[in-house]
Amino acid sequence: MGFLFVGLNNPGPEYENTRHNAGAIVLQEFCNDIELSQDKYLQAYIGQTVFNRQPINVIFPTTFMNESGLAVKKSLERFETTSDKVFVFHDDIDIPLGEYKISQGRGHGGQNGIRSIFNHLDTKNIFRVRIGIARPEFFINGSKISTKNIASSFVLGTLSREERNTLYSLIPSIKKELLLKIK
Repeated sequence: MGFLFVGLNNPGPEYENTRHNAGAIVLQEFCNDIELSQDKYLQAYIGQTVFNRQPINVIFPTTFMNESGLAVKKSLERFETTSDKVFVFHDDIDIPLGEYKISQGRGHGGQNGIRSIFNHLDTKNIFRVRIGIARPEFFINGSKISTKNIASSFVLGTLSREERNTLYSLIPSIKKELLLKIK
């Protein structure tokens, strides 16, 4: 039993410090004292910790983000927990850098890792810890434009040191809010 914290990410050194991995980066810092081991069946790195006196299983899927739902489903079965005790940390391009939102039971918002989790669990009843990475804005003749290709390049871009520090600065507020949800 217990809760499941999931850090969505793309595996491999080329994605290690990208905006798309912001959720995993924040979760890893959030749980910086845990030891992780690879579990090939779960297709994830796993570890355990305690938060607010509750056991927390932490996973970082080793699949690409678009396939992370399989690792989450297998983890729910292995740790004998339910979807309402799942907290998925992920990037959100529609939230400004330096902000976050925790939501439950809402749509995937175009985030393919969340879409995969919804499909594998057949429910939206999970908590999403949405880490803002901001949306790139481009202007042509004074009019703001944004395209999917530009957004894709942006989320796969490398975080600057300032952006990373901004993400880390969110952790105390996230912990405080999670204290109210994890009892």
